[in-house]
Amino acid sequence: MERRNRRLVIGDIHGSLLALIQLLDRMNYNAKYDLLIFLGDYVDGWSDSAFVIDWLIDQRRMIRECEYDVLFEPIHLRGNHDEWLLKWLEFGYISDGWLDNGGQSTLKSYTDAWNNDALNNTKEDHIKFLKYLHNYWITNDNKGFVHGGYMTSDGLMSGQVNVNIWDRSIAKIIARGEMHSMLKAHHELYIGHTSTLAWGIDIPMDVLGRYWNIDTGGGWFGKLTGMDVDTKEYWQTDLVSSLHPESEGRGVFKK
Repeated sequence: MERRNRRLVIGDIHGSLLALIQLLDRMNYNAKYDLLIFLGDYVDGWSDSAFVIDWLIDQRRMIRECEYDVLFEPIHLRGNHDEWLLKWLEFGYISDGWLDNGGQSTLKSYTDAWNNDALNNTKEDHIKFLKYLHNYWITNDNKGFVHGGYMTSDGLMSGQVNVNIWDRSIAKIIARGEMHSMLKAHHELYIGHTSTLAWGIDIPMDVLGRYWNIDTGGGWFGKLTGMDVDTKEYWQTDLVSSLHPESEGRGVFKK
């Protein structure tokens, strides 16, 4: 039977390469057939932040250099934690609150990796990757993807970068199960940024099966989630904390 091309969206990774690899395995990901859309927040939390970015760069390079007839280059969106990392890598600037929100583990990950010459890519490669992340993504069939959200009825076309990576109003609308006028800007929508653990739930939350929050707390003590955009089938990792018994992650989740 011929394999169907899939569009697979992945929630907030927060420094766990182990979770990402486990999720891709459970999704039976194949670069020849599947498009990956990452919702951002690749770093801050678990112990592999530098290696997550390194892996994403390597994967994209592999796909660009591959000679398969059908191959889909991943879409990497920008998260607020990725913006914090970029400012440190590029300018040495540590934003207020970064260290209290997982930044300390990212600093250690990079420092240890550099000291041991453990990364495949240079610091400049990491900076370039982070600088050119997408603020949002809209498909030809008007499915929208963004890390945080937006605040107007124009949806993602309003183009407010800071809102795209920080806004939580869409997550709250989804949590209420409300068909709000702001959602109508897109046929479907997929967000991360605001963990469903805030409502005591560790699976994706939705409105009408079309507007989804798939940040299921992988950066805390929940799971990393991936979803097939077209069928709505989803997969989850083990509790990410169980993959990192040596790490406390970002601490106990507080609403």
